[in-house]
Formats: sequence, structure tokens, C-alpha cells
Amino acid sequence: MRPTFLDRNQTGYTIIELLVALLLGAVLLLGAIQVFDSSREGARVQNAMSSIQDGGRLAMEFLSRDIRNADFSGCVTDPTLITNNLNPASAAYVAGIHDFFALGGINGVAEANGMTIDNIDPENGAVLETYDVIDGTSTISIVGALPACDGISVLDASAADEDDPLNLRAACDIDAGTVLLVSDCNQGDIFVKTNPAGGTQIEHTAAPVGGFSNLGNTFTEIYKADAQILVPFMREYFVAEGSNGNNSLYRRDNGSVRELITNVTDFQVIYGQDSMPALDGDGAADLFGDNFADMTRVVSARVSLTVRSDEALIREPGDAESRPITRTYSSTTGIRNRIVQSSIIAVEP
Repeated sequence: MRPTFLDRNQTGYTIIELLVALLLGAVLLLGAIQVFDSSREGARVQNAMSSIQDGGRLAMEFLSRDIRNADFSGCVTDPTLITNNLNPASAAYVAGIHDFFALGGINGVAEANGMTIDNIDPENGAVLETYDVIDGTSTISIVGALPACDGISVLDASAADEDDPLNLRAACDIDAGTVLLVSDCNQGDIFVKTNPAGGTQIEHTAAPVGGFSNLGNTFTEIYKADAQILVPFMREYFVAEGSNGNNSLYRRDNGSVRELITNVTDFQVIYGQDSMPALDGDGAADLFGDNFADMTRVVSARVSLTVRSDEALIREPGDAESRPITRTYSSTTGIRNRIVQSSIIAVEP
């Protein structure tokens, strides 16, 4: 039977043409997938780098701020002139934390092998949990004080007697049970505030409040106008296993532990010491080490922190498997109170 006119005008693709088209489509699709994977991988690396940089920057900011304030207690510069009026028998009192300036302004452990740090309940001093510090890493403990209120916390007028309440220049919401430091250039007293928040008056009776009590209601002197009201702190930084299974940098603030930065693989501290006797040097570090017998001469601290990405993202030539991105951040911070103090003494005639 001869093909009709319609049969002769029907056309189509041959098998070879279809195979070529499929091959070209597969090549284009493979290229598009590779571009997509490359973009996605680049975004993951970029996000990981941003997270690492944010963590490193935040950690250095916390550490530098606290190191600068180490040993600061207002105008009084000699910690032996600060009297701790907190009752050691108080439920919330923990030796090694609430001793504050008697512990020294800055200390640390070079290699915290087998060391543990407790998270303390601020209400009763009970141990909530214990952290195992990662072997080979450093710890650093810092004691200082910060203004109790925004701006400069100063008294409005002199008290009439050593056991009278203190009066601030402006109202300040300091909660009852808050541990405070009142100091001038002669003396200092650590105590717990016993009256409710609000107002300008600060009472310091022997009544227990917030887990603390004072040994008595009498200070070592009558504090005059312009004496400062500060909040003393004892802060420790250390590395332990974090909430995500990797190691993290922690800060213990007056006993309460908080996880600061995740994915920290190493933390090291080196101190700079003024080789001259305490308070007689020029305030410049000329000896460096991970610890000194006399830490009162330390005028700076250099911290080094290594942060990694949460997952393995990069592979170098020859590597069998991918590995995490790591970055090390270092910063040297001067202890402001000791540098200024030493410099003033050094230039005296």
C-alpha cells in the first residue's frame, strides 16, 4: 500500500537525536547542580565563619572588660583596707567566691588538669552542678567592682555614725540581698543591702536577707559624701563540655555559671608582670609567664582562644575527611587600676 499524502508529511525525532538531547540535558543539569552545591557550600562556610568571628569577638570583649576592671575597688587601692562584713555562716556565703579582694585581683591555673568548678545556687550556696574543666586549658579568676547604679554611684551626704544607713545622690533600684562595696580613698566595707529596692537609702543591718547577713551593722568608718557604692564581683572563665556536645567557654559570676561561647577548643592565658616590687614599678610588663608566685605585680593578661565551626566544612588536598574551620583569637589587656596606680607612683618626685 502506498503511503498517503498525510503519512509523508509526518515527522519526529530519531532515537539518536533523543539520546543526544538527553545527554545534553543531563550535562546542563549536572552543571546546575554543581553550581547550586558550590553556592550552598560557600554559604555554609560563610555562615560558619561569621559564627566563629562573632563568638571570638564576644569572648574577647567579655574577657577584656573584666581584666581591665581587675582589682578595682573605687578610690581605695590597697585591698587590705577593705573589710568584708559578710557573715561566713550565711547560707549563700561560699569561701573562695565571697571572700572577694582577699583572693587577689587576678589569678589563674595554667593547666587545669582534673579541675572541677561548681555552679552555685545564689540563694543558699548549694551546688547545682559540677563542670569538668578540659585538661590542658587555662582558667582565669578576676576580682573587681562595678558601679551599683548607672553613672557614678556616690553618696549624697556624710552619715552621722558608722551604723547609719547610706544615702545616694539619686534613687537607685538595688534589690535587698545585693552584696555591695562602699569605699572612699581611705577604707572600704563589703556588706549586704538589707532594705527593699528603690529610694536613695541603703541599710546594712544584721538581719539576714537573700541568703546573706552582715556580721554587724557598723562600718569601719563614717563614710562621707562622694564615697562610692559598688558591686564587687568574682568571675572565673574556663572551658568545659558544652550543651551541644562540643567544648564551650563558661563564665562563673559570683558562683553562678553561664555558658558564653560554644565550640571552643582551647583557652590559654599568659600574664605580664612588672618586675619591680608591687606599686613601685613603671606599670609596664617586662616578665611574662603562665603564673607567678606574686600575682600582685601582674599588670596585664594575654588570652588566646581557639574557636571551631560546628561541623566539618573544609578539606585540604590529601585529607581523607573534611574538618572543622578553626580560628584563634588573641588579645593583651592591661589591668587599668594597677597600670595607672604604678604610673602615678613612678612619676612622684
